[in-house]
Amino acid sequence: MASVKDIRRRISSVKSTQQITKAMKMVSAAKLRRAQDLITNARPFAEKIDQLSGRLMQDLASKTEGMKTEDAEHFLLSLHPLLRKATGENPKVALVVVSSDKGLCGAYNTNAFKYAWKRYQEIRQETDQPPELFFVGQKSFSNFRKREAKGHWYQEFWQGSFSRIKSNEVADQMIEDFKSGKFDRVEIVYTEFVSALTQNQTHRVILPMAINANELTQTSGAKDEQKEDDALPFLYKPGTKELLQRLLPAQVQTQLFRCFADSLASEFGSRMTSMDNATRNASDMIGKLTLQANRLRQASITTELTEIVSGAEALNG
Repeated sequence: MASVKDIRRRISSVKSTQQITKAMKMVSAAKLRRAQDLITNARPFAEKIDQLSGRLMQDLASKTEGMKTEDAEHFLLSLHPLLRKATGENPKVALVVVSSDKGLCGAYNTNAFKYAWKRYQEIRQETDQPPELFFVGQKSFSNFRKREAKGHWYQEFWQGSFSRIKSNEVADQMIEDFKSGKFDRVEIVYTEFVSALTQNQTHRVILPMAINANELTQTSGAKDEQKEDDALPFLYKPGTKELLQRLLPAQVQTQLFRCFADSLASEFGSRMTSMDNATRNASDMIGKLTLQANRLRQASITTELTEIVSGAEALNG
């Protein structure tokens, strides 16, 4: 049985751990606020560029009868079934998996890996070949390597502060590989941030981009605006194709940036919640250990008093 001294030593150790988890919770909370601001500030631009690109793609879709497949690929568009032709070859897919470099963030990395591995198997069955993997985060890279599924790892992506420059580097590589024909489809598996307590694992097809207007994400207000604008002619300068050459790569960059920002906020939210639970558990453990130490001390005092009384009675007797 542990002595009072051993229990007090353990209480001191738990208190030290509690200070660490409390500090990590506060740091994660501060980083989470900045990550939430990043997402909030990025959404208006992302929605507006989606609306503008959507209108341009609709106008282009009405004039695609004489358009070549190579032009559609150049614009990063998927014009199924108008322009795509069955080649009989299995499509080559690139899968970008997002996780964190560090642990102590609850089930964030575990859930991300489970979903990514499931999607990896689905693509493998669909195309009869494994997708080429790109890892943003050391944890996903390590987990897939344990399953003997190797890929490319952006080692310095999460080091330092997250920036649009880092996100654009990944987007530009995906765009270049898609244009060159290395990949027929690019998907990203990431964690969508809902709140500090709720994060959802999901995936999104980044390339090719859909031209179907029904697949465009627009708000109801934007749809009403669009109905009114349909009656008016639009003049584009320098031209629809030239604008798409600039807008669509920017839209891909924006989509990837939002995915990375969502994952970053999810990581901080999960870590803050995990450290808060750890701090509470440490408080509960300290309370139990303190009670146990007090009981042992009380039992020791009672035993000493009994011995003293017994000794005094023996002397008097």
